[in-house]
Amino acid sequence: FVVTGYGVMVVDPINSDSATAMLQEIRKVTDEPIRYVFYSHDHWDHTSGGQVFKNEGAELIAHTDANEWIKANTGPDQIPADCSWYGSRKYYGLGKFTMELIQFGPSHGNG
Repeated sequence: FVVTGYGVMVVDPINSDSATAMLQEIRKVTDEPIRYVFYSHDHWDHTSGGQVFKNEGAELIAHTDANEWIKANTGPDQIPADCSWYGSRKYYGLGKFTMELIQFGPSHGNG
């Protein structure tokens, strides 16, 4: 996770237990709002547990390829992203920090 001074950015909640533990660790460091949670790709072992951060007000973000797969194959602890992006590159800025998202095409997973 990245604490920006304007909110927190998180990558891959993993599952509800891990997301809850991560949230507890974030709260030891800051009381800034969780602004963004990025799904790195479509695999359930990276994108489960998003609801933990959504309950905190976070926006869940995934590449369109990953999000469409998640919507069609949602696992028991998985929710689709609220927002998806397309193309090969996208930037999300918060404070002085920028999260650069890159889609390399078919590889380990979709997105």
